[in-house]
Parts: sequence; C-alpha cells; structure tokens
Amino acid sequence: IHTQFSLCRVRELFGQCLMSVWLALWTEGETQKVLMKDAKEHLAIVETQLKEKRFFGGVAIGLADIAGASVLSHWAGVLQEVAGITIMSDDEYPAIRRWMEDYNADEVVTECLPDRDQLVSHFTSIRGKCVAAAKSMLPNYLATK
Repeated sequence: IHTQFSLCRVRELFGQCLMSVWLALWTEGETQKVLMKDAKEHLAIVETQLKEKRFFGGVAIGLADIAGASVLSHWAGVLQEVAGITIMSDDEYPAIRRWMEDYNADEVVTECLPDRDQLVSHFTSIRGKCVAAAKSMLPNYLATK
C-alpha cells in the first residue's frame, strides 16, 4: 500500500509539474509568467522530494524515476532550447540537477535515451504543433487552479 501511495503521489506530482513546465515553454506574455511561476513552484516540490535521496525510491532507479521524472532528466533541456526560454537554470534545483546527472549516467538508461541532436531537430520541426497543443490544453489547466 505504501508503494502504491508513493507511486500515485509521484504521478500526481509529476503530472502537475510537467504540465506547468510544458505550458510555460509554449505560451507567451502574462500567461507564460503565471505558468512559469507554477512550474517553479512544482519544481521546488520535486526538489524537496529529492533533497536527501539519490533517486525517488532511495539508492537505485525505480519505477517512480522512470515513470514520473525521466522527462526532466533528458528532455527538459532540449525543450527549453527549442522554446527559447529557461525554466530550470543551471544553478537552480541542485537536487534535481544531481538526480538528472545520476539518472542519465546509468548505463541502462543511457542505452534507452534518444540522441539529443535528433530530439532538438524533431521538436524544432514541430514547434508550431507544440504551441498549438499548449493553447488547447491551457483552458483545462487554468480551470483546475
């Protein structure tokens, strides 16, 4: 039961975090400022969860790392680069940064990660679709606030 609760909590936490990050990346103006604030608040919660742990489950990569957080580890930098904004600067969220490095350094994880340059190329080519998707998701997100 404890594990199920933890996984549900991680899914909820990362669902909120990743949605706010995604929307902040692809919106503009005052809306983006509000979403950036939301994203940073959610990232601060994730930071707290990782402060005294190497991975979300402790010393080894577990389901919570894979299911909930792997997007942050490899894709966040790519998406920030393509969107042209920074949500997580290099000096913010040291526990998340450490976790990202440890996660991405794992041999099994490394074998599964797509090539960064290919990701940049892909997301650059569909940037307009990302903006359109964010605009369509925004009303539902704002309705839950």
